Parts: sequence; structure tokens; C-alpha cells
Amino acid sequence: MNKYLTLVILFFAGLVISAIQPHDYFTWVLEVFPAILGFLVLVVTFKYFRFTYLTYVFILLHCYVLYRRALYLCHGTGI
Repeated sequence: MNKYLTLVILFFAGLVISAIQPHDYFTWVLEVFPAILGFLVLVVTFKYFRFTYLTYVFILLHCYVLYRRALYLCHGTGI
């Protein structure tokens, strides 16, 4: 399997897991929107401008931080 495809699968797996039973879906969408927007920008520019694989891994880790933050903020606990 392509290593970039693995990152895409992990991105959507984290997105789906963070969407399980949030307290407020509107707040959840507002919190994960930057990650989704960043993903779309990276997909569109991937053919013309590629970052290193390590950079994509760090971007995925940052998306996981946004997912986790969205889940905690939706439960009203904060970080």
C-alpha cells in the first residue's frame, strides 16, 4: 500500500473516531474544520508541490490534536 494512502486512511479514521458521540456537533465541526480544509489544500497541491513524508506525518499528528481538542470541547471539559 502506498505510504501516502496510509496517511489518508489514518486521517479519516481519526476523524470518524472523534465524531463518535460529541456533545455538540456544531462545535465539533467548527473545531475539525481547519483539519479538513488543510487536508483538501494538501490533496489539491500534492501533484504540483510535495512536502517530505515526515512533514505529512507531523501534519497528521496536528490533525489528531485538533480532533482530540474537538472531542474534549464538545464534552465541556476543555483541555
